[in-house]
Amino acid sequence: EHRGYYEQPVWKRIVVIGAGPAVNIALAFAILFVLALGASDPTQTVDRVIPGSPAAAVLKPGDRILAIDGRSYSGLDTEERLERFFEDVGSHKCQGKQVDGCRAATPVVLKVERGGEVLTIAVRPEYEKSAGRTRIGFSYGTEPAHLGAAGAADRAAGAVWLVTSKTVTVFANLLDPEQRKEVSGVVGTSDVANQVIDVGAREAFTLLAVVSLSLGLINLFPFLPLDGG
Repeated sequence: EHRGYYEQPVWKRIVVIGAGPAVNIALAFAILFVLALGASDPTQTVDRVIPGSPAAAVLKPGDRILAIDGRSYSGLDTEERLERFFEDVGSHKCQGKQVDGCRAATPVVLKVERGGEVLTIAVRPEYEKSAGRTRIGFSYGTEPAHLGAAGAADRAAGAVWLVTSKTVTVFANLLDPEQRKEVSGVVGTSDVANQVIDVGAREAFTLLAVVSLSLGLINLFPFLPLDGG
């Protein structure tokens, strides 16, 4: 009986409670680290144009996107460039209610390089309900990131911090209906997992890391049943 859990000093009980979440968090970091070692970053070059999309009429594979609506991409890193791209395209909305398939009221002006020639192209993006924003309808090409061990560790740590901060933010604002929509249970997570596995192994392992990290964080919360017990 003297070796029972509730007979142990507080610090020992804290270690026991924290051990499970610690393994979850360490596993998430390890998965993200390995994924980062083989990561590829999007380039500025169009790789695939989606048939029937607004891009299909104006863009070609190999086009290099130089600027959107007069804002240049030069000097930006990958994350800043993608963030600006989604921000600029998303600012063009349909007139009135945003419904699936509607075209934006104003066109996006693209400056592209094609075969050594710089062209200015106007295209009206299309609203996609599943994405919750307007889109042009193409995907960027990718190139190996060549991060190395230090760079991969930095990227993995950044991803861990991002998920941690978002998780804490959501649970700190559960009274907000919009924030509650961000919370998924077993059924929701399983549904997402089935979709992600169909996409590819890399995406599946990324989801595994996020789920492991989320479980580790939630099990650190000091109330039943989320206390690691």
